[in-house]
Amino acid sequence: MLQRNKLDQVFSAKQWLLSGWGIYKQAPITWIFMILPFSIIYLIAMSSLPSRAVAALLAPVLLGGIYVAAFKVDNGESITLENLFSMFTDNQRLKQLLTIGGIGAVVVGLTYILENIGGSNIAMPSETSETVTNLRPTATPLTGTSLGHTLGSLLFWLWSMATIFSVPLIAITNQAAIESIKNSLVTALYNLIPLFLFFVCAAVLTILGIVPFGLGLLVVIPTLFCATYFIFKMIYLDGNDTAAAKTLNLTTPITAGSADVPPPGLVQKPPKDLGELLVQKVYEAQDKYDPNDRTDTSLPKEFTVNYFDDYMQITRTWASLKIIGLIFGAAIWNFVWISNDFLEILSSDRELLLKLFCLVFIVGGAFLIYYIIASALNKTEIYVNKNTIAIQHHPIPWPGNKTIEAKNIKQIYVKRIEKRRENRTYVSYGVSGLTFDDQNIKLLPGLKDFHSAHFVEKNIEDYLGIEDEEVAEEQR
Repeated sequence: MLQRNKLDQVFSAKQWLLSGWGIYKQAPITWIFMILPFSIIYLIAMSSLPSRAVAALLAPVLLGGIYVAAFKVDNGESITLENLFSMFTDNQRLKQLLTIGGIGAVVVGLTYILENIGGSNIAMPSETSETVTNLRPTATPLTGTSLGHTLGSLLFWLWSMATIFSVPLIAITNQAAIESIKNSLVTALYNLIPLFLFFVCAAVLTILGIVPFGLGLLVVIPTLFCATYFIFKMIYLDGNDTAAAKTLNLTTPITAGSADVPPPGLVQKPPKDLGELLVQKVYEAQDKYDPNDRTDTSLPKEFTVNYFDDYMQITRTWASLKIIGLIFGAAIWNFVWISNDFLEILSSDRELLLKLFCLVFIVGGAFLIYYIIASALNKTEIYVNKNTIAIQHHPIPWPGNKTIEAKNIKQIYVKRIEKRRENRTYVSYGVSGLTFDDQNIKLLPGLKDFHSAHFVEKNIEDYLGIEDEEVAEEQR
């Protein structure tokens, strides 16, 4: 089911937007008059740092009213302009939303400080054109300001993930502020790729809405808010039980519904405490599977197995939470060479060693981006029949595709691979084949735990009827 969700990400974004449109069109005039004051207040508040902080403080309270209005429309109730200010009359929710807003105001201040670090160190050209010309031959150094912009952007996106669901969690389910931030962050991380695709679609729609003198935004903005509510509903509420939702009393908290089937494009998991999630990841990183336990044949979470008339297919998806760290790392890496005009240095008459350094830096940044795309989209498929074993990595091209004759394989075995870097040992596992002439063939390297590797080994051996025997370098 998780694999299908990942395959349906684009279509899920379409479904969420259409669902948002369905909520909007039930009361379009009210939505327009509700969004107008919110947008005007927000635009005016962007004129200075103090007003931006005030906007960050009050925005969650107004957004809470918008999400409650979307909830009411979704459950057959009528709404008025007063719904925009409904959170001001609920003291309990108002306190939690202002807590979110207060933290947001601090984030605004920190972002402003980061973006202006080292601003006084920026060289300013004089009035003469000669001085301006003399400033150009050398690359612009990486100033504190450019680094500050990068850190400020990272802080902004982290806060966005931490608050995308926190406001509706407070406004609709009456959850506490800090707990809602934790839940929002964990949910955003679990569903990073489908949410990213949704934001790309939202950005495109916003640009299209600006074209007709900005009038399209009167439709686009409320539709996007309603679509965000729908995503929240599919994760935290029982989307199929509308009758139960209609009986919701907004003065009391509710619990998320338990749906057996996850919503399209999203991984539906009960919200976990952030500390619990981190502990879980630490255990996974330490490889909690016992290398001596060959009895665990359960299906690893990133694998699926399908049997057909004349072949077996094992599929492994690549996507994992490590992509988040890679994205941040690639953003900083590429920002360095872009902000320092490395391309301009390559086309200049500077020293060969400096040009070589710039070239290696740019190629490294390009590879990081390529690796991130491959890690997010790729899957490995192993096809096994009585004659051949075929391994394919796609859709992004990646080395390791091969086809070997199954009749030449004597044993399939798991090999433990250790690499030491900076006094740390990194362990991975690979699946290899041993031929009858004692040649070793790598089938599937780079698996994070023994359980996954042993699962592949056992399924291939069982399908080909190979009796398991110990191999010299095998991890058993």
